[in-house]
Amino acid sequence: MNIVGADNRFVAGVDDTNRLKTRSVSKPEAVDAVLRGDAFSISTGSITLTSDSPSAVMIFTNDEDRDLIVIELGINLGLSTGGTNTTVAVETAAGLGLTMAGGTGVDLNNVNLIIGNPSTLSKTSEIGQEAATITGGQRGRAFYNTGSSIDDAVFAVFPKGSTFGVIVTPPTGNTSIEVNFEVTAFLNKSDS
Repeated sequence: MNIVGADNRFVAGVDDTNRLKTRSVSKPEAVDAVLRGDAFSISTGSITLTSDSPSAVMIFTNDEDRDLIVIELGINLGLSTGGTNTTVAVETAAGLGLTMAGGTGVDLNNVNLIIGNPSTLSKTSEIGQEAATITGGQRGRAFYNTGSSIDDAVFAVFPKGSTFGVIVTPPTGNTSIEVNFEVTAFLNKSDS
């Protein structure tokens, strides 16, 4: 006996010894989220930092009712003018109640990963700039070289109301460096 789905595709069958036969296809959750229209790219665009002091470059809060799963932080660092070395510190902040001071007031770019899909992520966000600060949250720090483009795996879950931010400290003596950050994330599948 075979069970055929509404689309005339073989769904299951029972052989002559009463064993159930099925066929399935598995895919990563991130791929499933892209196909559902629940995956997003959230980015700053180019930001020029003109000192060697820490500057917040992005902050966003998940306003969705579902968890936001961040899977990657894309980091693009230009060459530093005036810098005495090539090391850039990138600090992440995450948690509840983070705030940015001195930002641009401009919302982060927010694109659905299905090309042409107009739906966007519900979030509160701001692009930072030179001397902007972020207060609060748990911190993590990594070091990269100027002139680098890095896709750093993150794998962090942000429930509704939680916030993620990025702070950059350019090389000592820096007078100009262009930076760009992009977060790739998807919404957890709803059980309802």
